[in-house]
Amino acid sequence: AGDGITNVGTVNVSGLEAGATWEYSTDGTNYLTGTGTSFTLTGDGAKSVIVRQTDVAGNASAASAALGFTLTVETLAELRES
Repeated sequence: AGDGITNVGTVNVSGLEAGATWEYSTDGTNYLTGTGTSFTLTGDGAKSVIVRQTDVAGNASAASAALGFTLTVETLAELRES
């Protein structure tokens, strides 16, 4: 509810040009190739993600603004203990 904390690590990517490829980074240096329109991050803790795309002519966009959030992946056993 706007607090930046979630237990869902799926990040949806939108606004891509037709035929463009895209990639994402969680450290601002190393990029992973994206497929489809989403990717999933795992593990508890603070996350920061940037995305960039390359159009069919080979022009790379600037990186997006960072999306920051905290991912909490509690298991049912952990919830029972708290």
